[in-house]
Amino acid sequence: YSLSGGRSLADAEIVIDLEVELAGDVRTGATRITFDDFGSPDTARTGILQDLPTDRHVVIERVRVPVNTPVALRVQLAKTMSLPAGEGQARLGFLEPRTENPSTGLPIGRPVFVLPDGVTVDSEQAGIRDNRYIVCSADLDGDGSLTIFDFLAFQNAFDAGDPIADFDGDGELTIFDFLAFQNAFDAGCE
Repeated sequence: YSLSGGRSLADAEIVIDLEVELAGDVRTGATRITFDDFGSPDTARTGILQDLPTDRHVVIERVRVPVNTPVALRVQLAKTMSLPAGEGQARLGFLEPRTENPSTGLPIGRPVFVLPDGVTVDSEQAGIRDNRYIVCSADLDGDGSLTIFDFLAFQNAFDAGDPIADFDGDGELTIFDFLAFQNAFDAGCE
């Protein structure tokens, strides 16, 4: 971590509160980072963040969900930061290398859930495809750009009754999914 303007990180604090709800099961955790006079961080974690592995995955154990039935997944993250008083503009920066996608903070390409063989997770609403986070929901062919092939992939998924084509999230494949896909396509990808 660094603080612009040559200011000391002493008395700075970052608090991150996380709440995850999956199929009605709610889990929470918090991370509190404080800094000593030399800018070294001291991190304290609680709840689901308490034993955070080195790869920074949050592990939520013993959650059971029905197979082939849509369930709600909600992730709520709140960050607060307090910085020491001083002159000029203050900005806290991260110096460590990041393995996430910088635009979303999601660990792109890593599995999201540990699943039994033959079970996959796809959720356009949660940005998950083939049990991995995705950056752009309309990029159905996964090539990193939006092209006519994404329209064809959507149409094939819709025709096959694949739940990945349920772009409006109502559990049914209807004309509204075509409209929701077109809106996502028109919005583009960052």
